[in-house]
Amino acid sequence: MKQLFFLIPLLLIIISCDNDEVSNDNPPSNASDYWFCKLDGKQYNLSIVSGLEKVETYLNIESSIAGLGMGTSLFKLSSGLYETDNNQSGFIITKGTMAIPQGGFPSSLQFADFMNDQNNSYSPSGINGIEISFMDDKNEIWSTTPGVQNGSTFRFTKIEPMSILGEDFIITESEFNCALYNSKGNMKLLTSGKAKLTFQYQ
Repeated sequence: MKQLFFLIPLLLIIISCDNDEVSNDNPPSNASDYWFCKLDGKQYNLSIVSGLEKVETYLNIESSIAGLGMGTSLFKLSSGLYETDNNQSGFIITKGTMAIPQGGFPSSLQFADFMNDQNNSYSPSGINGIEISFMDDKNEIWSTTPGVQNGSTFRFTKIEPMSILGEDFIITESEFNCALYNSKGNMKLLTSGKAKLTFQYQ
């Protein structure tokens, strides 16, 4: 995908999704992943249902080491949905930072504790909390990072750990509203945000 927004992921799960704009803002009950919101009043409805539509999921793990030798491993986790047609617009939630002393990868328990941590305030680049990003149909990046978030909210309404073939995942549901800014300082207001996304650290 595009630079600065869809970085080369360590893991990319490709699933077809339903991106048809419907007349309501309630995600379908049989969706395995979804993103519903209003952005400056325009409704965006992306949801995985039939496996035939032109939307895919996005997973990314950004890791680094702080300190010398056996330093602290730092992880930022991102998950989202994006369209695969000519527009290629999409949304991402990033949560950071998971710190693991003496290097290495987190355990299943540490991963679950990190996702259950209630520090879900908006933070620049998701370093110490949450960042929401949007790439529009002109490939312009909008995010919570560049501007103020007075009155903005974010909360996970459901966190469900699961393991598939020895790999740990966490399925999340969240509700949010925020202001998104581009590099010029222009703002879009995101309201009635609802998402069901899967996070992974491996």
